[in-house]
Amino acid sequence: MFQDATKLRYELVEVDGMECLFTNSRLDRSTVPETLHCYDVRDSDDCDGTFAQIKKLVFVNHWGTILTKEPLPLDESDAYYPKDTEYYSGVELTLEEYQAGLYPEKAGQEQSMT
Repeated sequence: MFQDATKLRYELVEVDGMECLFTNSRLDRSTVPETLHCYDVRDSDDCDGTFAQIKKLVFVNHWGTILTKEPLPLDESDAYYPKDTEYYSGVELTLEEYQAGLYPEKAGQEQSMT
């Protein structure tokens, strides 16, 4: 079942230095804001939660979906193979918080500086 992207909370993850939002859900692409790029993540054959491949659409070994502010450099088969292990931050965000750059740890830093 496809989920409404605007109604979910996401985990902030880092893939090869790029901050992304991650959910285990499949997203209804029509609910993703046009300013974001949406990709499915294929898990490894061991089903260990590794980002083995990132594509526009994944059917087999679907691990989740990521949203990015910048497009990923897809290869000629429209796939991206992460070079480094992904980093799960444990920080949860809404789409609005991500788009505005309002991450909980950043908000705390800004408040302490004023």
